[in-house]
Amino acid sequence: MEEPELRAVSRWEWERVLLRARLGGLIPARGKRGGVAASTIRVVALVFASHADADTGSRIWPGDATVAVEAEVGVQVVQAVRRRLVALGLLHRIRARSRGQHEGDEYQLTLPTDLLEQIEVISPDTVRASAAALYAARRGRRKHATDTTTPTPTDGQVGVPPDPPPEANGNRRGGADGSQDRRPGGSDGGSVGDPSARDTNPGPATNNTNPTPPGLRANVTTPRTPARAAAAASIPDLVRCDPHGVAGRPRPDGRSPCAICRVLGDRAQGRLRPSYRDPSSDLARWRPRA
Repeated sequence: MEEPELRAVSRWEWERVLLRARLGGLIPARGKRGGVAASTIRVVALVFASHADADTGSRIWPGDATVAVEAEVGVQVVQAVRRRLVALGLLHRIRARSRGQHEGDEYQLTLPTDLLEQIEVISPDTVRASAAALYAARRGRRKHATDTTTPTPTDGQVGVPPDPPPEANGNRRGGADGSQDRRPGGSDGGSVGDPSARDTNPGPATNNTNPTPPGLRANVTTPRTPARAAAAASIPDLVRCDPHGVAGRPRPDGRSPCAICRVLGDRAQGRLRPSYRDPSSDLARWRPRA
């Protein structure tokens, strides 16, 4: 049996063939070791091709760990895919690894003459036909999902009464509902604009449809009992401190209503014990630890 001939190809030609190759089942499961999916094989192969020269498809020497990181797979998966690509003739090893140099084996992108006998490679026409069929199927499902015609309900099915029949005299009805009703309007039956329809008891116009009961406003704005009224009258006005701007009511002990003034007065008279509450005090600042 003659050995298949390997033809060196460019990176673009090799990738076009690889994308149309059906790679399912190339690395099946063996014992406890699971197989490698076709998508994983294609990703690892494309990572190898990304390190090749664009014109000649040569000078491929990334390590298995580098390919594993770029393809997001394990090193054992990269090794299995690389061995399978070499067995198919899609990769050809040109130079073995040199221990003195931190490089992997050098490979060349190739296409064997018996590739169609080993794996299935569909033609570009098949790719276009399959893509058109997938698009048509997806479009049909989408059209079927959105093509839901709602039946027009009859007058008996709608929750409103049906429209009245047109008048026999043919007079169109104006207004918001198309009526031209000449009947008197207004609250007393007079037509709009008629002096007789005007309000004979004029008063302040209001839009409030719920008038306030008598006495309610007075109950809200004024105290309800004489005791509360007396208590409200006895509340003194607030006194504002000019230096600090703090307002407060006069205190029964005669001290200043400003809290800052009271603290300063207690500090000046020595009644304030130095603590963390008075951080401006020198004694509190230099007080030794207990």
